[in-house]
This record gives sequence, structure tokens and C-alpha cells, in this order.
Amino acid sequence: MSLRMVLLITQRDTGGAQTALNRLRHELLRRGHTVEFWFLYDRSGTAPDALAGEILLDRPAPGVLGYLRIVAMLAARLRRVRPDCVVSFLPLANVLGQSLALLAGIRGRIASQRNPQHTYDPLLRGLDWVVGSLGVYTAIVVNSASVADACAHYPRAYRQRLRVVHNGTVLDQYLSDPAAARAALGLPADAFLLGNPGRLHPQKNQAVLVAALAALPCPVHLAIAGDGPLAAALREQAESLGVTARLHLLGRVPADAMPSFFRAVDLVCMPSVYEGHSNALLEAMAAGVPVLTSNIASFRETLGQSAGPMLEATDTAGWAAAIAHLQHAPEQRAALAERGRQRVAAFTVEAMADGFLAAVEHPPV
Repeated sequence: MSLRMVLLITQRDTGGAQTALNRLRHELLRRGHTVEFWFLYDRSGTAPDALAGEILLDRPAPGVLGYLRIVAMLAARLRRVRPDCVVSFLPLANVLGQSLALLAGIRGRIASQRNPQHTYDPLLRGLDWVVGSLGVYTAIVVNSASVADACAHYPRAYRQRLRVVHNGTVLDQYLSDPAAARAALGLPADAFLLGNPGRLHPQKNQAVLVAALAALPCPVHLAIAGDGPLAAALREQAESLGVTARLHLLGRVPADAMPSFFRAVDLVCMPSVYEGHSNALLEAMAAGVPVLTSNIASFRETLGQSAGPMLEATDTAGWAAAIAHLQHAPEQRAALAERGRQRVAAFTVEAMADGFLAAVEHPPV
């Protein structure tokens, strides 16, 4: 049965939630469903053209009056479109969008949590607790068991609507030659190259990798694909440690160039302090690159038996030692890469779409 669906997310931006929802959109369209993609507002103004959709308020900081306009526009659009289902990502879109969908008489109201709830704004977290427990959401999709576990103290009425649907990635796009990929990105041809994909934000904890560079020999370089508020701080840290020439801040790398980024590096290092279900980790695994991660629940869930050594996020000496070991262990790197490639076959876009459609067609309660 073909469904008319609205996919709703808080802001147009370059984050993992936007990537996951965009992949879901393309798969739903491929299956013949009618899909509209709406953003409440445009946070960055620099999101890629691939994230095309309707922006209700075209400004990065709506303010009080802007949010009131968003409420009015969203309510009117939902009444006019009358979709079979609204799937929303992120707390504001969940609370606001699904409450208005209920008032508009829309039967399918799927809210999705993309990170552990304690990482969200306390006000939105509290509102989500209330509306989720009152049955405003017909299902609550979380992208990992670790995010579901973060709801263990929530009311039963909330928890019984939970359904785990992992993120999915595309498995057949990582064909570029490593040497050509380095040349295209302006990266050194003869370095042992560490890669980190992620916005420059405390969550991603790239400072520990910059610190580890100082304990590693000069052939080791670090390339970070992402932008964010910590760019200046990371440059200052690198300068103070004398590793400026070995740190490559690439800024935001377009989505269609990320396969080349992964093919360019020898080892992906992800010292995040928390994640929901990392798209970047799935992409690294699909690219056949060995991965070194922090020891957090979502990474353990994703990697399973394909995990290599997992480190405490802030253990600079541990990161430096593990990198140095893998630098001189090509057979171990190859084994990690192959196990990751086999493991990621379970995390497809098709499986993600199946999970969301099951939540629409067979809500938990």
C-alpha cells in the first residue's frame, strides 16, 4: 500500500539526523510512497543541495515570534496535506510536530530520538516525556538499543512505544583509489593518515586526537572532515603542541566526497563521548577502513565482534599507544577492516525503511 508521508525535522543542517532522514526519504520514494520533507527552520544556511525540502522559516534563529509563525504554518500545512503519517526527527519536531499532527487527525505519528535523551535541552526533554507518555506518539523509534536504554527511567506508557531501528548506509559507493582520494582532498601522499569524520564539537572529542599526535612520530597525520565551533580551539591546540603541519582541518566535506575521504585514510579514529547510532562509523566500515573508537555503548552495539581495541574517550596516552600499534600492524588493520565490512552489511537503508514502515503499519500499542 502506498502511503502519503511527511518527514519532519527541526532544522536544515549537516548533521547525522538529517543524513539519516534524507536516506529514509530516498528509499521511501524508491518504493513508491509519496513523501514530503519539511524543516522547521534553516539552522546553518550551508546545508548541501541534497537536503532539499520545504523550510517553514528561512532563518537560523527563529526567536519567539518565529516559533509562533512556525506553529501556525505547520498546523496549516498538516491540515492541508493530511498525510497518512508524520515521521519526525529531533525533540522540537517531535513535540511540536506530533502534537499538531494529533490535532489535525493524522493517525500515524512516529517520533524518532537520535541521541541519548540526557543530551537534549531539559525543557524539550521534559515536554517529550509528557507528550510521549500521554500517547501523542503512536510509536517512538530510537536508532540504537543504547538510546532505548537511556529511557529506562521513563514511564511505562512511554517505553512501551519504543522500537529500535538502526541507521542504514549505502554499501556500494566506496570505489575510489586511496592515492587519488588523497590527491583530491589535498592530503599528504606518504603519511600514515588518521581520519576523523564529525562536526567540531565537544561530543566528538577531537582534542584527544590532536593531543595524541604530539606523542606520535612525524609520519602520522590527522585529517578531520567537519566544521563547527571548535575549529579555532583545535588550531590553537595544534600550534601549542607543535603539530600544526600534521593536522588537516578540511571543513565540511560534501556528502558525495565522503567516500573519497574514507578511502584516503589508513585508520578512522572516533573518540566520541556519546553517540546515538553513528552514520560516520557505518560509512567507515562500509569503506573497508579499520576503525578505532571510544568505549561507549552505541559503538559496542554497532561494531559487535568486529570491534578492535576500544578506549576511554579522554585517555590520550591510550589513544597514542593504540594508534602506534596499529600503524605497524597492517595485517591487524586489514582484519579489522574486513570484519567491519562484514558487520555493516546488517545496517542497510532498506532495513531502516522496513523498520519505520513497520512502526507506521503496526504501532507497538
